Amino acid sequence: MSTEIILDENGKITPDSGLFKQLDEWHEKDEYAKIVEAVLAVPLENRSNKLWFRLISAYNNMGEFGKAREELEKLAPFCDNPADLSRLHYMHGYIYYREDREYLAILEYRRGLEADPDNSIGLNLENEIKDCRGYITKNLAKLHSLSERIYNDVKERCRKKTDKTKLTDEEFSMYLGFLPALRVIPGQSNSIGFGYSRKYEGEEKQTTLDWLNRGFGITDRESLLDFCQNSPYCNVNATAEDVRSSLSEAESSDPQDTVGKYVVDCFAEFIAAFGEFLPEAGVLAWDISEKTGFIRWAYACGVITDDEFSGYMEQLRSLAREKFSSFEEYILSAAFGAALFMFKAERMHIIHAIDYLARTAPQLKWELPDLEW
Repeated sequence: MSTEIILDENGKITPDSGLFKQLDEWHEKDEYAKIVEAVLAVPLENRSNKLWFRLISAYNNMGEFGKAREELEKLAPFCDNPADLSRLHYMHGYIYYREDREYLAILEYRRGLEADPDNSIGLNLENEIKDCRGYITKNLAKLHSLSERIYNDVKERCRKKTDKTKLTDEEFSMYLGFLPALRVIPGQSNSIGFGYSRKYEGEEKQTTLDWLNRGFGITDRESLLDFCQNSPYCNVNATAEDVRSSLSEAESSDPQDTVGKYVVDCFAEFIAAFGEFLPEAGVLAWDISEKTGFIRWAYACGVITDDEFSGYMEQLRSLAREKFSSFEEYILSAAFGAALFMFKAERMHIIHAIDYLARTAPQLKWELPDLEW
C-alpha cells in the first residue's frame, strides 16, 4: 500500500498523499497507536493542519487527553481560517466532554460555531451542545436528589438527638474545623485531631511547614492572613455571593463579556440545584471550617503565637455564632460548601462535586448533631 508523501508549495503534506489513506484504514481498525507513530514520523515542518488534527484525534481516541491538549496548543497559532479554527475548538470541546466537563465543552463548541458560522466542514456542533446540555440536566437532577436526601437526613439526625453535649469555647472551635481535624495531610500518618493546643515537633513539624509553604504559600503570620482572606480554598461563600451579585447586576454588566456571563450562569445553575436546602448564611461554614484548619496547622508549626491563635479562634467562633443558630445549619452549610468548592476547583465538574458532597456529608453527621450549639 502506498504511503507516498507529496508536499505542496509550502512544504506541507497534501491531502492526496498516500499516508492519509493508510491513516484511514488504521482508524477503521482502531489502530490509533499506528496513526500516532506515522504522524510523528513526519517532520514538523512538513505537517499540514489536517495531518496534525489526525494526530490529535488519535490521542483522543486513545484517551491520551493530556497529549492531545499539548498538540492543540502547538497547533493553535497555525489555525488562521474558519474551518481550522472551528475544528480546533471542537477538539478542545471534545476533550472536555470526555472529561465530563460539559460546561466547558459547550463553551468551546460555541466558539467553534462563532469561528465558522457557515459550518464549512460539517461539524454538527449544535447537536454536540444539545448532548452536553442533556448530561448537565441529568447530573444536576442527581445533585438535587442527593442534596434533598442529605437535607432530610441531617434534619432527622439532629431532631433525634435531644440530649446534646455542652462544649467549652475551645471545644466549640475544634468542632467548627471538624473536617480539617480529620484530614491527614501529605507526609503525615495521622490527622491533627481535636487537641486545642496541639503542637508539632521534629519531622512532623517540618513536613507540615513544607506542605503549607509549597501548597499554599503560608510561611508567616502575614501570608497566613492573606491566604485566609483571599484563597479560593477557604472563600467559597464569596464565590456564591459574587454569582448572586453578578446576576443582580446583569443589566449593567459589559455586554461583550459573554464568557464571563456564561461562567456566572453555570455557577448559578449549579448552586440552584441545592439552593433551597441552604441556610441563610449560604456556604459560609465551609470557609470557617477550612480557615480553622489552616490556622490550627500554622499554630502547630509555630507560624503564629499563642495569643494570635487564640484571637483568630475567637474571631471564627464569633462569626459562626453570629451567622448560624445550630449545628444543623452548620452541617448543611459546610456540606454544600464542599460541593461548590469541588465544582470550582475541578473547573465546573459536576460529577466530581457530587462525589465529594456524597463523601463529605456523612462525615459531618458523625458527631456534630450530638453537640449543643
